[in-house]
Amino acid sequence: MSERENLKVLIEILDSTSRHDDMIKQMKRIIELEPKLSTEERNFLSVSYKNVTDVRRNSLNEISQYLATDALQHPNAIPYLQKTRAQIADELKNYCTDLISLVDEKLLPSCSDEKSRLFYIRLKADYYRYLCEAVEGEEREKSVISAQTLYNEAIEITKKEYPRYSPTYLGLFLNYSVFLHETLHAKAEALQTAMEISSLPTDEIEQNDEAASIEARTILNQNLENIGVWKQEIMSLTNNIENKK
Repeated sequence: MSERENLKVLIEILDSTSRHDDMIKQMKRIIELEPKLSTEERNFLSVSYKNVTDVRRNSLNEISQYLATDALQHPNAIPYLQKTRAQIADELKNYCTDLISLVDEKLLPSCSDEKSRLFYIRLKADYYRYLCEAVEGEEREKSVISAQTLYNEAIEITKKEYPRYSPTYLGLFLNYSVFLHETLHAKAEALQTAMEISSLPTDEIEQNDEAASIEARTILNQNLENIGVWKQEIMSLTNNIENKK
């Protein structure tokens, strides 16, 4: 086997054993050999960074929620939690900026087709969204603008390259609706975006092949969960406003 094939076997093993930091290192070796990645290799790249960032995003969210709601019960823990949160935020920032740089410097310049280019633009948009969770002030404002610009570009390409029932189309709009809700706090617009893709007829989904149909239904189920939660949020907010009148 070639060096590239050997690395891919190693990456599969690292993925199955949850060694995602090591997986990233080996993916960088593949990129150094040839930055034009196959679909399988792009998925390896996505999985490796998604796992290391998800752990930190979840930790940040839990610590932030605790500091906002329960910290007064254990005031001595507050300085430690704040320090820990800052460390985790710094780690998340480093992973996000690392991937964004990799895409800008190595991967996007090697693209030869619109679908590959779309993959990387969408990836950058998502990681600028994650970066917004790790930074504050002017740095966050710049990350928000970058994410919005990239999502807009990705949406434009997706509408040209993919039918609306494809997992790629649905997944992009799912992520964009989350960006609207969680990052921009545009709750009504997020709900509207989510409801637009939820109205897709079942017979259109079945135009995908079997694997893509399963993926599309998974995305739509997640979207429906978001719609339920977001409707409840908007209803609660509306009731609170009415009660204050």
